[in-house]
Amino acid sequence: MSKGKKLTLDDFRKKALQREKAKKLFTFIDVDGFGEIRFERPTDNEILRYMNECARAVKVDEKGNVTEQDLSITFEASKELVYVCCPFLQDRELREELDIKDPLDVVSKIFGINGTIEIASQIVEEFEGGKLTEQVVEDVKN
Repeated sequence: MSKGKKLTLDDFRKKALQREKAKKLFTFIDVDGFGEIRFERPTDNEILRYMNECARAVKVDEKGNVTEQDLSITFEASKELVYVCCPFLQDRELREELDIKDPLDVVSKIFGINGTIEIASQIVEEFEGGKLTEQVVEDVKN
């Protein structure tokens, strides 16, 4: 469509359906020590909840410099996102073999703190095209 041409309802419908069909439904992420693991597309609400929690975990001054960061908030949000996106982690038998009561704990038990935060960041990047938590991951590594 050229600039200035008004979009018709039919054109709008076609574009909306095209965009929806083009969305990635799953991705494979290469996880250190495991290989490529399949992760399902999170819902918009799951992505927003993760992003909100990551934003809540960081305090900035008037110049935009990070003054404080609560990685426990980021970690909990990451555990939840990774868990809901990976059907392997939802396996009851695996939880029983690892003697895990809280299903979300399977994520950290298997991937650790840094791995969990990195995977969550990659999930968002894969499905939303942006590195929303790049700085958080970098801070955790350091």
